[in-house]
Amino acid sequence: MSKTELDTIKKNCTLTFRYANDSSSDEDVVLEHPKAAGDDGDVNYEQSDKVRSSLMKNVMMFKGFSPEKRPKIPRLKYDQNVLKSVKAFNSAISEEIDKVESLEQISDLVYVGPITVCDIYDVKTDSGPVTTRTEPP
Repeated sequence: MSKTELDTIKKNCTLTFRYANDSSSDEDVVLEHPKAAGDDGDVNYEQSDKVRSSLMKNVMMFKGFSPEKRPKIPRLKYDQNVLKSVKAFNSAISEEIDKVESLEQISDLVYVGPITVCDIYDVKTDSGPVTTRTEPP
């Protein structure tokens, strides 16, 4: 296949999944692949494509997790590349958040935002147990 054909297929593919915790409901959440015309002006298509594919992966990975069992979100140093990734994620999530109908699904989408940006920069999330200090800092 040519690169043009592959790009056309990528632009038109959709991913549908059903939330496991909400088995009584027949709601589907559809994550669509990006259209080049819908992208933010200062975010390039390749970065937007990477953000959306990482978003889809993370939504499937963390859907239905209780907030206590989710990995902690690390802090990232601010720079222009992180800002561009956040803008790309904001454009991706703004399209997807209109399609969900429950607060749990919105919570899942909001949680995967920083996880998606961390994935782009290969920053590992801390999945270890939460420890509390016994002494003041």
